[in-house]
Amino acid sequence: MPVIGRRAVAGVAVAVGAAALVVLPGLGNDPVPSGPSTSLERLLDSDERAEAGRPTLETVQGLAAELSDTSGDQPIDPDRVSAVVTSPGPYEVLGQLQIPAIGLDAEVGNGVDPDTLVLGPGHWPGTPVPGQVGNAVLSGHRTTHTAPFRELDELTEGDEITVSTRAGVTTTYVVTEVLVVPVEEYTGEVLAQPEDPSTRELTLFACHPEGSLTHRIIVHAQAPPA
Repeated sequence: MPVIGRRAVAGVAVAVGAAALVVLPGLGNDPVPSGPSTSLERLLDSDERAEAGRPTLETVQGLAAELSDTSGDQPIDPDRVSAVVTSPGPYEVLGQLQIPAIGLDAEVGNGVDPDTLVLGPGHWPGTPVPGQVGNAVLSGHRTTHTAPFRELDELTEGDEITVSTRAGVTTTYVVTEVLVVPVEEYTGEVLAQPEDPSTRELTLFACHPEGSLTHRIIVHAQAPPA
């Protein structure tokens, strides 16, 4: 199991500077809804709602048990993506992902179905929204479509990753570990939730090597306490 860097112990705070709020294109002109009406709005509705639905190690491992693999540059099996809590629907923008070290600035969709990942990185339903406590998981392609995660292997410990959601929450994470695992082991590594309930983590993953399904490259990052 090749390992690049070293994963931080859960609960250890990583000191980073405050990140400026990233304004997403078009968001400033959106009308203010009277209440949550779409799945994404409900997902971002309130801290209380998020805490009430905060995943546990058991719930995300349960999702992982329902997944299998396919061929090509597809991190999540499209034939069984409905097992990841939600079914594919109209594309919804969750927020914006920025990784200065590799020049990435891309929209993040809500979901990991093929229709979402063809447009860019996607958020794994059932894991926390970035900025919330727990381990938020994002998947993406490396060689096809927009190939947002092509240079994921160039990240190193200490690089910053910023995610801004449509709810107006901007969170900067610091990379703590980059590793490569066999395909048989990736779901447990990707979906595991921190034991410390106050820890905010972010996990990015994609197929590895580029264009192959034999392994997954995984980037773990952590934000300072809220």
